[in-house]
Amino acid sequence: MNNSRTFTRRNGDVVTTTLTFEQACTYIKGATLTEKTQDFVASLRKAYVRYRSFTEAQAAAFYDIANKIANPAPEAVTVSLGDFDTIMGLFRTAKSNLKFPKISFEVDGGMVRLSIAGARSKNAGSVNVTDGRPYGENIWYGRIDTEGDFHPSRNCKEEVVSFLNDFAKDPVEAVRNYGHHSGNCCFCHKQLTDDHSVAAGFGRTCAKNWGLLDIWKTAVKTNKESK
Repeated sequence: MNNSRTFTRRNGDVVTTTLTFEQACTYIKGATLTEKTQDFVASLRKAYVRYRSFTEAQAAAFYDIANKIANPAPEAVTVSLGDFDTIMGLFRTAKSNLKFPKISFEVDGGMVRLSIAGARSKNAGSVNVTDGRPYGENIWYGRIDTEGDFHPSRNCKEEVVSFLNDFAKDPVEAVRNYGHHSGNCCFCHKQLTDDHSVAAGFGRTCAKNWGLLDIWKTAVKTNKESK
């Protein structure tokens, strides 16, 4: 039997709980709270004692606090991807040529996109990992800091972590292999059409933007010699 109830905050956020008032009080009483939260809870209790009920917004706030105590968020997980300098170097080069450099791969039927967090971001310079959809509609898988540590979100899938581990081992080879197998450039995500770009796994323009022109030329030369 589902005994869940919902309450709406003033800002429109909805709080759902299965806790009774007595259960919520027990959880809150036994928790270690910040001074600010303690004062806030005390004001809610005072209001409840006086009026024998909560307003909708008060109930939402009260049960939101109790929910978080009863169901604490799991401890943050960090995944070391090893040496991430090569990937960060690619982004640094691309940043001087492109306003919003990004690398996109198709992984198990879904998209994984890497992009640099902007200067106004809380984690400026880190690499954001998403499913590639527009901001506000996308799934954020987590971020990679400048030390090469991946901080996954709750929405991150195991296959994304596995892909990032493989990508970090040899990013240039991963870029080339993706182009060879998918037929698309992972930087601009356009189809590779000319023989030179097909041989390299990415196009000449992207090779210049990302500092891979020498590798592009070598791949083209090798392809010509094999014919």
